[in-house]
Amino acid sequence: MKSYVRELLNAYATKALKGLQTPLLFVGTEKAWPADKDWAAVAKQRGYEQAGASFASRRLAHCGALVMSDQPDSLAAVITQFATEALAKK
Repeated sequence: MKSYVRELLNAYATKALKGLQTPLLFVGTEKAWPADKDWAAVAKQRGYEQAGASFASRRLAHCGALVMSDQPDSLAAVITQFATEALAKK
């Protein structure tokens, strides 16, 4: 798992994300997604402006980079909602 996450964080994935068929969710926190910016601005800043519309995004406030430690219940709820919606589309 560590190797996978390391590769994922270092990958430039804009081209790969364009053709991605698997549902994908970007969960941003205050570290990566300031409250005064919308998803389009964040996607552009991160190089995902073309692929940004092809996946869902949610911002969680009041937590740092380790959202799973700061707000585990909120993260679980976001993932559950996303999975429910993704499965309903199939």
